[in-house]
Amino acid sequence: RAKQATACDAHHGTVAQETVDGEAEVFQCDQVIQPGALAAVVCHHCDGSEEPKLWTFCPDPLCLDSKPSGSRGLPAYPAKLPLEAGTKITRSEYNAIKEVGLDVGAPAKQ
Repeated sequence: RAKQATACDAHHGTVAQETVDGEAEVFQCDQVIQPGALAAVVCHHCDGSEEPKLWTFCPDPLCLDSKPSGSRGLPAYPAKLPLEAGTKITRSEYNAIKEVGLDVGAPAKQ
């Protein structure tokens, strides 16, 4: 869950994706993820950087596939997004995630 309001990193999307009407367009999310809302967070070394970068996305395939500037090498998202240990989701949150074609799973084992 987001700790503070933050813009989805897909606001700098660079990859053309197919839209529902069959057109291709660069998806750039304009959502602000509100405190307490579910977010997909990826920690990854990108573009040869020594320090990992934290990428924060809306839990939506359009956002996760947007490949924002500087994200070269960002891994594909897993079939089931792992929940952070202790995170509980409501039935409506789960249904919303399923509606966009994603699924959630147990936290990754340490």
